[in-house]
Amino acid sequence: MKTNNLPWVFKGIYSEISLSLEMEVGTNYFIFPEEYKQIDELSLFAAKEGIYPDQSPTAYWNNYVLVILKPKKDEVEIIPQDWFNKSGADFGYVWPTRVARSRRDNQFYGQGIRMTSLVLDPTGQKKVG
Repeated sequence: MKTNNLPWVFKGIYSEISLSLEMEVGTNYFIFPEEYKQIDELSLFAAKEGIYPDQSPTAYWNNYVLVILKPKKDEVEIIPQDWFNKSGADFGYVWPTRVARSRRDNQFYGQGIRMTSLVLDPTGQKKVG
């Protein structure tokens, strides 16, 4: 039987963690349980209200953020996805769903519903290409 040796696959029972998107945009301190310290980084897309406090009431924007969990550093980074949020897309029809950072070039590679695959620069803020 073939085994999966990916670095984010774990065996055994681990502590449950709960994150709140009440965290600020930017880098936030979060104490991860010790057993999570073997994870370098885990990235995901999420919706977060209030990321554009000066948004015009008539603006047609969305509220997606890239959330980067960094257990080894006890950090959670939250990055607004302006390339998508301010695109004017049909937000009920298309949205980003998953993302991971490449160790090869440090860029983020992702996919979404009814959208082409995407590449984000190493900051996670700008779409490449």
